[in-house]
Amino acid sequence: MTGAVEFGRLWEKRGITYGVPSYWAFRMYSNADVANLLETKVEVARYSVKEGSPRTPDVADVPYLDLVAVANQTGDKITLFGVNRSLTADIASTIKLSGFSVHSATGTLLAADNIYVGNDDERPQAVVPSEFKVGGSGSTFSHTFPKASVTRLELR
Repeated sequence: MTGAVEFGRLWEKRGITYGVPSYWAFRMYSNADVANLLETKVEVARYSVKEGSPRTPDVADVPYLDLVAVANQTGDKITLFGVNRSLTADIASTIKLSGFSVHSATGTLLAADNIYVGNDDERPQAVVPSEFKVGGSGSTFSHTFPKASVTRLELR
């Protein structure tokens, strides 16, 4: 059981159990109501990796914003998962939906002031997801993805 808990990035030290940021990101994805992958088109700046690692030394045209859209089984909810890979810049976006009109939307954000911040037994809640309301309705709305963040948007 210890191996499974530590693999899931839950830690227990000095009687305090806490999740590290990767645990919270995994939880944001794994608890979503997902049935169908939707087609997405993302137009955003890109970067390339040169001499990255022995297994993948060069990777070209990596988008700063990775975005995936899924629908639930009944089709009344779309969930967008976004990762802003930029370490220095927020990414302002305009999201356009085809065949779906948003009446209400909420979001979950996992981010910190610094990518080296983590959770430990002294600060077990330093980096945890926060909930927020998404403004706007209809088939087009704006959202800014903060730098170095994971975001889940639930559109109903």
